[in-house]
Amino acid sequence: DRARHEQELEAFAQSMVELLGDQDAKRLACPVYWKKPCLCIQSHIKGTGDAEDGCHSRALQILALLKEAKVLSTQKCYDLSTVQLQGKMKKPVVGLGNGQRKSREFEEFVLTNRKVLREELKLCERACQRILGYSNNFLHKRLITDPQKKERIERTKGKRTLGLLKPITDLWKNRCCLDNCVVMAHTHWQLLQDWRERARSGQAEARRVLAEMLTPSGGGRCNCYKFIMWVTGCSQSTISKVSDQMKKTGGKREPPPHGLKKW
Repeated sequence: DRARHEQELEAFAQSMVELLGDQDAKRLACPVYWKKPCLCIQSHIKGTGDAEDGCHSRALQILALLKEAKVLSTQKCYDLSTVQLQGKMKKPVVGLGNGQRKSREFEEFVLTNRKVLREELKLCERACQRILGYSNNFLHKRLITDPQKKERIERTKGKRTLGLLKPITDLWKNRCCLDNCVVMAHTHWQLLQDWRERARSGQAEARRVLAEMLTPSGGGRCNCYKFIMWVTGCSQSTISKVSDQMKKTGGKREPPPHGLKKW
């Protein structure tokens, strides 16, 4: 099924290029496949079986957004013409961490149009990222260079975000596995609380916490997934990814280098 999805995805992307006469139109297709293909962009462009003019018009609208985002994404938070040059290579001095910061115009463009794509056109998050050219970090990461600035959008999913995690002191009342990991809530409650607080601070730190909780002690035993989810609020898939990464690296706890996915 996945192989067929890839073929259909490529065929649809090529049809968009031919329809609009623009190579950028090959991005007008949602690549997400989770149990079944998403197809949100494709479904929006095709509509409900109306005339080809309608499909062409909808495709042009999304392509226009993609192109404008592409132009704005090249703009930085500083004006290069006013930046001082320094050193033998005459490199611009823009301040630590500001080299890759996007412009205010790009930020406003993404936040405004993401809301339209998500709420009105019902596109998935990955499709929005594909069209508007932003990442999860753009939405959620707090910049070291601007510590007073909050995340650009608030998280709306997950027990940790919604405040649905049980208090650490109540975890012992539930049974998680045969090894009864929840006993730690009696003996090491402060450690569990520290893990929970660290997991809230960001994705990278959450992965470090998971790595610590997955480190075996006394042979091959480590905390069970259910207990880790109760403490950190992380999903089973995230815990599984960290576990696999530790097995491949011989127990290395640091998260792997972040490679931006090209949606």
